[in-house]
Amino acid sequence: MTSPGPSAWLRSRSSALLAILALQTGAGLVVGFWILFSRFQPYDDESTFLLWDRHLLQGYALYDEVWSFFGPFPFLVRWLLHGLLGAPLTHEVVRLATLALWLAAAALLALAVYRMTRRLLLSALAHALVLLGLTPHLEARRTPGACSGSSSRPLRESTRRA
Repeated sequence: MTSPGPSAWLRSRSSALLAILALQTGAGLVVGFWILFSRFQPYDDESTFLLWDRHLLQGYALYDEVWSFFGPFPFLVRWLLHGLLGAPLTHEVVRLATLALWLAAAALLALAVYRMTRRLLLSALAHALVLLGLTPHLEARRTPGACSGSSSRPLRESTRRA
């Protein structure tokens, strides 16, 4: 009896990585959905961002006719989602987009760690750490930091508690 070749071993490792990432992503999906749809933060200004986006989609100029102290990247991302792709401008769509970005960031980093190290355990650990580390940004919801990782409100609050 011959032992399986290297390609079979690599396929089994890839399958194991995908299974681990799928389990962690599933758990993250449940937790993230619960955070986004069951909590209200005292500093929540989600409606302000929805109004800014509505004005931008109506053709008003950013920084000239629509006041904001945030950079243009988050507005570009939301224009792609709501303007180009035609997703409705609602609280639910915004929260689901935030959830998708959160899960995608964790998955992409886990895959990058796996490609660099070829270690399943490190990749799964990176995935879990990103999910945990970006959880405060889920609570920021609509703020540009929820998309770009630069929100300071939840971070400041979490450092005060520590």
